[in-house]
Amino acid sequence: MVALFIHVVLASALVNYGLYQVDPKQFSAEFEPSLGTFFYYAFSAALAGEINGFVPRGDWAISMHMGTGFSAAVLLLVLVVSLIFGVKQSRTDEASLMAITALRQVSEKFESRLAQDYGMQRDGLRDRLVELESVFGKFLAYLAHELGATAHNRK
Repeated sequence: MVALFIHVVLASALVNYGLYQVDPKQFSAEFEPSLGTFFYYAFSAALAGEINGFVPRGDWAISMHMGTGFSAAVLLLVLVVSLIFGVKQSRTDEASLMAITALRQVSEKFESRLAQDYGMQRDGLRDRLVELESVFGKFLAYLAHELGATAHNRK
């Protein structure tokens, strides 16, 4: 962002200097301005300031002065918004890391409790549950078939 600000100031200074070389009546100056004066002028314009004794008078000079101030204001706005979003993202990242840490701790406690209560590690317990689900599913299918047959016979 600072580099962009410097580029805006440099570009503005060089364009205004070129404008002065082409048409000195674009500016009202109490002294003969140098290239350094235009750098100072552009920096002041970027910060919404003026230089005593050196004022834009022509349409092009005034437009450049306003454009420099507008560009600097937009860069400042982008910088502030970036900082705000950066701080919010940092807070979100921090909260997420805390939640992940808490979930890992709960998971480790749960896993040790399973191992203590059932004498199995997590993978072994999962395999056993899959096996039981298969057996239970077959049992439910058998019951549904038998109950359906019984209900059909009653009619």
